[in-house]
Amino acid sequence: MTSFSGGSMGMSLISTRHPPTDQFDRRLGTVQQWVNGTQEIKSQISQHCPTKISNATYGYLNPSFAGVDNHLNPGTTFADGLDVDNYIKLISIHNYIGGATEPGVTLQKTLMNHTSNVESASAFLAVRNELDYTGIPFVLGKMNSPYNEGAPGLSNAFGTALWDPVQTNDTTKAPYYGNIAVASMLGDLTRNSVQIANIPLPSDLESAYAAYVDGSLERIAAINMRDYNYTVNGTFSIPNPDPRPSQPYTFQIPSDVSSVYIQRLSANEVGLGEARAVE
Repeated sequence: MTSFSGGSMGMSLISTRHPPTDQFDRRLGTVQQWVNGTQEIKSQISQHCPTKISNATYGYLNPSFAGVDNHLNPGTTFADGLDVDNYIKLISIHNYIGGATEPGVTLQKTLMNHTSNVESASAFLAVRNELDYTGIPFVLGKMNSPYNEGAPGLSNAFGTALWDPVQTNDTTKAPYYGNIAVASMLGDLTRNSVQIANIPLPSDLESAYAAYVDGSLERIAAINMRDYNYTVNGTFSIPNPDPRPSQPYTFQIPSDVSSVYIQRLSANEVGLGEARAVE
């Protein structure tokens, strides 16, 4: 097991007591402080706990970049020598899809929207590819819906399927069901080689993906992200007079497939933090 010290989930070695003169100096100052700090920590550990500094046990989570488009750019920071001593064992990046108070941020246009989700994820894929040469595992260490502590009707809604800051009161929240759906789609990644391919659909309000296991089509997932509540505006008491819409999907599958089975996950209220119906 590798132990990690500091980084985005612990201690920070970044100081602002002497403000840099520009972005370039800020980045280099951060790199130098990180290198000096981690070297000093290792020096102290080697004196007092020498058995803890082998390559198998000593390492760090990278310092937090808090996203991919901030002043501290992951790619240039690594290029400037952030990991010159090969101490970093895990690269972690944060992602918030929008701000809770930003104009225009809604469930339908921001969180329940294929184009919006792809744009958000693409920025992180670009950084992962840029840092692939390091050979360091890359994770999305912190992912939530809107930042600035979220917002009612966004962060605590089934439509986000990412997080729920509201006390659960013994109810099951959307992320639980979302994780089951994702796990069912991916399957056992320790036993098979799984590849996921996007299936283009005409609307921003739906997504579809194909899962290939060892090169063969195994599963297809279709996600209908159209906003709907069984009660008027999620009031829970006034029934919605408009029936829930349906969306047909047609997929071409290999000719040698003789049978299929379908699983469906649905929620009565997009604005709720839990699923009400699972089939």
